[in-house]
Amino acid sequence: MITEETVIQWMRRRIADGQVNSAADLAGEFLEMHHIRDVHSQDFASVINAGFKLAPEIANTRKI
Repeated sequence: MITEETVIQWMRRRIADGQVNSAADLAGEFLEMHHIRDVHSQDFASVINAGFKLAPEIANTRKI
């Protein structure tokens, strides 16, 4: 099982690199890279939740 902290750290690195358009894209990229496809799994839910927790950070970087 992937921890939320692991997911958030990975996502923050992507945000810092400026390679993110939206929380949905970020979560989708993580899911794809880690081959998480079962929408009923806890890992899937954790990744989606982490992505949307970081949505304000993504929005702040896009204002620059």
